[in-house]
Amino acid sequence: MPATVVVGTQWGDEGKGKLTDLLARDVQVVVRYQGGHNAGHTIVVDGETFALQLIPSGVLYDHVVPVIGNGVVVEPTVLLAECAALSARGIDMSRLVVSGNAHLVMPYHIEIDRVTERYLGKAKLGTTKRGIGPAYADKAARIGLRVQDLLDPKIFRQKLEVVLREKNAVLAKVYNRLPLDGDEIAAKYLGEVAPALAPMIGDSVRLVHEALDAGHQIMLEGAQATFLDLDHGTYPFVTSSNPTAGGACVGTGIGPRDIDRVIGIAKATCSSNSDMNTGRTRAAGVVRDGWTSSCSVTLCASIPSRRSPSPSSTFSRLSTPSKSVSLTATEMPFTSTSPTTSRCFTAPSPSTASCRVGAQTSPERGPYRISPKQLALTSRSLPSTPACR
Repeated sequence: MPATVVVGTQWGDEGKGKLTDLLARDVQVVVRYQGGHNAGHTIVVDGETFALQLIPSGVLYDHVVPVIGNGVVVEPTVLLAECAALSARGIDMSRLVVSGNAHLVMPYHIEIDRVTERYLGKAKLGTTKRGIGPAYADKAARIGLRVQDLLDPKIFRQKLEVVLREKNAVLAKVYNRLPLDGDEIAAKYLGEVAPALAPMIGDSVRLVHEALDAGHQIMLEGAQATFLDLDHGTYPFVTSSNPTAGGACVGTGIGPRDIDRVIGIAKATCSSNSDMNTGRTRAAGVVRDGWTSSCSVTLCASIPSRRSPSPSSTFSRLSTPSKSVSLTATEMPFTSTSPTTSRCFTAPSPSTASCRVGAQTSPERGPYRISPKQLALTSRSLPSTPACR
């Protein structure tokens, strides 16, 4: 059976956790394909709240194999702490598979992330300072350490020595920080982290392909959302990976023909107009009195693949039943394409207050403010997003 990709179509916090938990009931494998512990999902089950950062949402179902794919950057101490917390609440963590090709977030990544943000001053990006960006940078520079390196102490020490030579020089000579102790890092990661993580390490690409060949249902779960995509987002205020559907192929090791369905999650209003740390405008959003407002309405669009015989453009409400709605493409005031070609939409604000888009106002759409320098959007043209292409 082909795979299903779940993506956020805006700037995150659309409620993907709720939907992934709902869909996980009918799948056998759930794969997290990008991001790190700078994002995650909050799921409430029978009154219990589970905050997941690295582990896929499907872990809460006994029949699901949760997989951390090769596109994820893993902070192993955070992952082990999350596993311990879930185990303490009765969740079986023996099913978890971590790709040996996933890259590690190391202590020097976190330190560089912190000092870089500090030295940028007013130009800072507002990162989580958890080392995600520097870890992806090292991956692209081909000097990163991978999860599988923990299984070979000699290789781990060799790679660590090489990369620390550069990182310590940058920390000491550029940022006036003390260098990190390579022996101390190696002792912790090889002595404490490796033995605990070793049983989880596996070949995630082979596992996913075997599941596809066996006809199992697979869900590919991303973090963040479309407009935080490194290539297609509101650069430079983006994440360091590709949360879009195309990123799911790279982050899991499957081809696009293995994906049958892409589900895009959207909120009725956007809530990432400005960065909370810098106050700089990041994206289009709903603004009232200078603050972004957010609404609990979550819309879900199921986008079939191009092989599907009958594309559907109907949006179904997957939030509070008492306020359920059903919208079709022809009813969406922000779509500029026909219902047969439309792929992703964002619902309008339910507010009837006056709306300000640049210098224009619209009484029926609520108060939208859009930055034309960052997004080529207008009040009548919210695009089919890259998440659904």
